[in-house]
Parts: sequence; structure tokens; C-alpha cells
Amino acid sequence: ARNRRQKMSSTERENWLASIQSTAEELAELTSDTGVDCLAWILEQHGAKSIEDLRDCELESVFNELFTEVENAR
Repeated sequence: ARNRRQKMSSTERENWLASIQSTAEELAELTSDTGVDCLAWILEQHGAKSIEDLRDCELESVFNELFTEVENAR
């Protein structure tokens, strides 16, 4: 497990952001764009307006929330 004090590399952050973006797009396709609303709601819960506003420590949680929504939509 990652040491909480260890800073995430920029590459790792970019990978998380790309995964979140891709999963949000998949959710939007599966749910006729309500996935966009879902992402906005999840971001709001984290105090963010866009995925770039998320803190490193929130990226995995946001991805997991979106992934769960995709699984539920299938």
C-alpha cells in the first residue's frame, strides 16, 4: 500500500484522470448522458467542479464510485 505521505507522480495522476474520464464517458453512453450528471454529483461531493480539481487522495475513490455506477448500469 502507498505510504500516505508519498506524493503521487504526475504520470500516475494523469493515468487516474484518464481512467476517470473514460469511465465517465462509458457511463454516459450506458445511461443516455445521465452519467455526466452522476460525475457532476460525485465531483460536488468532493468539493470539485472538474476532475482536475480533485486532490490526489480522492482520485481512486472517484474512479471507484464511477466504476460502480457503470457496473450497475450494465
